[in-house]
Amino acid sequence: MSRWLWLLSTLLLSSACGDARLSEGGTPLPTLVAVDPVDFLERDGCAAGEGAPRSYVATLTELTAAADAGAQPPAQEQRLLSSGPIDCHRGVGFSFVTPYARYVAEIQTYDRAPTELRPEQAGGASMLDLAGERVAPLQVIDCGRVGATPSSDGGGVEDGVYARPTATVFVRPCAPRPAASAP
Repeated sequence: MSRWLWLLSTLLLSSACGDARLSEGGTPLPTLVAVDPVDFLERDGCAAGEGAPRSYVATLTELTAAADAGAQPPAQEQRLLSSGPIDCHRGVGFSFVTPYARYVAEIQTYDRAPTELRPEQAGGASMLDLAGERVAPLQVIDCGRVGATPSSDGGGVEDGVYARPTATVFVRPCAPRPAASAP
């Protein structure tokens, strides 16, 4: 009987050691581009008070250089899916991003809890209340659009942050959009 226990324990230990060798490199970390409410809400901006933000929706946009090899082509923008309503105490990360691409984010804040909002269409930024009525955002905030990243050619700054492989990069800095240009 003890011989069987010894054999069984030897097999279990050797297979456990084998598993450890297979995972010695560790689990690959995801490539994320994220936003943090600390960067776009005022110090105590997330509160239950009247008119205070309680949730937000983040929309990521990829900036790509134009295909032209001419002098300083303008960036083309590809708007990605929106996050859906998020509690304003929590950050959100986007994982379907391309390493080394540049990203900016648009934040829409709402005076309702995330459970009181739903997207008008899947992946969209426009929100409806539970009765199906469109809800206007309290504020629209742009993150990464204020020349935060040194340009690759050393000639000043460019919008957006670069996604880095196996790292979380936060889209910063953030600034409220002027009221006239808010959606």
